Amino acid sequence: MGARRAERIPDGVSRPSGDTPLTGRILDQVGSGTLSADPAPPGGVLLAAVAIPRNDPFERTLLLLRLTLVLKYVQRQREAMERMARMIEAMMPQTAVPLPAEVLQARRNAVMREAMFREFGALTSAQIGELAGSKSPNRAALAHKWKSDGRIFSVPHQGANYFPGFQFDGEGQPIPLVAQIIRILHELSPWELALWFTSRDGYLGGRRPVDLLTSEPARVVFAAEREAEGFVF
Repeated sequence: MGARRAERIPDGVSRPSGDTPLTGRILDQVGSGTLSADPAPPGGVLLAAVAIPRNDPFERTLLLLRLTLVLKYVQRQREAMERMARMIEAMMPQTAVPLPAEVLQARRNAVMREAMFREFGALTSAQIGELAGSKSPNRAALAHKWKSDGRIFSVPHQGANYFPGFQFDGEGQPIPLVAQIIRILHELSPWELALWFTSRDGYLGGRRPVDLLTSEPARVVFAAEREAEGFVF
């Protein structure tokens, strides 16, 4: 959109020739003449009107010279801002801009992860060894073996791996059903698997698998198998 034009140009007022695109603010007065300008939007055209003395050639020449200097200054400022904008654009990482739906889904996922940690907690490898009463000098070895055997799983969080607490019984031993679910839902990522356990499932009447691991294991297996059927294309 171009700049707003004045409704009337008084006698003795001239405009700079050409449509030089200028932006920014111009001094209200230049020398002994009067300068008025309609502010231009970014990328628009600045229209300026200057009252030029008629009967004094020297003052008129001086005024036009000063106006030219001001306009050149504004032009240089605009060019500097454009260079800065290009530099900023060039320095930005070449990453795809996420869609609003992707951002919303990421936020929901982050909330669900935090809720899982708050409700069930999570253990490091060393903590699992301590909870299970391991006598090995390397307390983390037991958790690594259980994970390697497919009995438990871990999720990445802030540069480390944590084992969701719902996988263990009161004595720190893996709940047997967890290994079976890991095998059935092997296509899921660690976090997808963790959130499957803690999310309400229609095949379980709106209940969560994590709440039925010991009381109704057969129904949890059924729900996991139905989930796995969606992996086949």
